[in-house]
Amino acid sequence: QKEFNRLVREINLCKQLCCPFIIKIKEYFQDFDRIYIIKEFLECGSLLKAIKKGCIKSEKTVKFLMSQIVLIIECLHSRNII
Repeated sequence: QKEFNRLVREINLCKQLCCPFIIKIKEYFQDFDRIYIIKEFLECGSLLKAIKKGCIKSEKTVKFLMSQIVLIIECLHSRNII
C-alpha cells in the first residue's frame, strides 16, 4: 500500500508538469494488482528505446537531446522536485 500511494503521488505530480519535453500523463486507473498509465502518444517511442536500437546517430541529434534533458532538469529543479 505504501508503494502504491507513492506511485499515485508521483503520477499526480507528473500530470501537473507543463514542460514540453516531458511525456504528459493523461490519466491512470487500476485493477486488483496493476496500475495502468495513459500517456500521450510518441511516434518514435521512448528515448531509451531509441538509444538501445542505435537510432541516434548524428552529433546534432545528441546535442538536441542533451539540451532537452537539461531543460527538463531545470524545470524539475525550479519546482523543487529534484
